[in-house]
Amino acid sequence: MEHKKLSRYLLAAGIIAGAGAGGIFLIYLLAMISVAIDPASPYAYLAFAAMAGMIAMAILYGLALKEYFCICLRIGKNRSFCPENANGLHRIFQFFLSAALLWLAAEFSAFLPGMAWGIWNITFLLFAMASAAMGILAYALGKLLKRATQLQEENELTI
Repeated sequence: MEHKKLSRYLLAAGIIAGAGAGGIFLIYLLAMISVAIDPASPYAYLAFAAMAGMIAMAILYGLALKEYFCICLRIGKNRSFCPENANGLHRIFQFFLSAALLWLAAEFSAFLPGMAWGIWNITFLLFAMASAAMGILAYALGKLLKRATQLQEENELTI
């Protein structure tokens, strides 16, 4: 498959994933806003903290998506094996790991006295696990790409 076509497929997958994640983010944000603006809610202060955490996670996921798009564009320019892509995957790893830690913080905050979030606890844990898995995958791919880049440079010097 040619590089430009592959790049387009990867960009389309990133756009779909970003739109899905953005939709989930908006649903959670709207749920937190409804709790925060209810004057009778004893958890309004926690809803504001949850919104701040969600905005921080959205920024981390957005930065990871930006790095992904940059990698896709370099692939489209036939620069698949370059140090910038390996470094970009390492940054994606850092963003996803940070997001996983924020999800875990949200998970443990749900155990505060009087909190009975039910399904939220499971959701937070699943998102933490998914973020950690994606981060580890990006880390492994970054290491493989770094090694492939080194092999390509050695091969070019041999010729």
